[in-house]
Amino acid sequence: MAIFLLTGGSLACFTLLIQAFRYQTHSQQVSDATIAGEQMMETLRAWAQAPANFETSLDIYNDQDLASLNPPGFLCHTRVSELQTSDPLLAGCFRMVTLEVRGSGRPLTRLTGMLASPLREPDKIKVYPETEVALNPRKQAEFYAYLLDVNGKPIPGVSFDWSVQSEGPPETPGQATVDPLPVNRAVLTHVIYGPTPPDPNLQVVPGKLRLRATCRYRAERFEGESAVLEMKGP
Repeated sequence: MAIFLLTGGSLACFTLLIQAFRYQTHSQQVSDATIAGEQMMETLRAWAQAPANFETSLDIYNDQDLASLNPPGFLCHTRVSELQTSDPLLAGCFRMVTLEVRGSGRPLTRLTGMLASPLREPDKIKVYPETEVALNPRKQAEFYAYLLDVNGKPIPGVSFDWSVQSEGPPETPGQATVDPLPVNRAVLTHVIYGPTPPDPNLQVVPGKLRLRATCRYRAERFEGESAVLEMKGP
């Protein structure tokens, strides 16, 4: 009887040792997989620090299996999102990255991170079209704006506020209505609405004006204006 108890106890201890060894091995694999995923995330962040790389579709990384180098032996399946806009006051944009790390043919861990837009040195806002525009009463024209960096390239992820600035003699200030469109566009209409728009008693005020676009980029305010716009009389 004692022999059976001793044998049973030995088997139980042996089973526990095997389970402990397996758990320790799995824990080490997950730890190494996490390190491999973090290293891959840092590789993507370093690559995305170049504005030209960040603004592309990142197809070379999206939906790809990338082999880890340190530690080796893992595959990182990467998914990279399209550009997304963050807080409009900061006018930044980012991409979300998801890494699924596999080892020995099975998933071990998943990491999620963000690729922030690289630092750009802003210069000025340009409003397009740059040529003068003349509008007949109740007609519309569409405008768009970009915040350009010091190299003359548009900075993505920037939203704008729009306003009308009268131009010319004080006795004949041009007036119109501007309605913002998504992201960086606006439409200008040669009418003025009443106190509760849309008011059926629309007014037409001929004269000259400019369309002003403003934005904030990394908490700094920028503004730019269109060419002179002529609002024609009836």
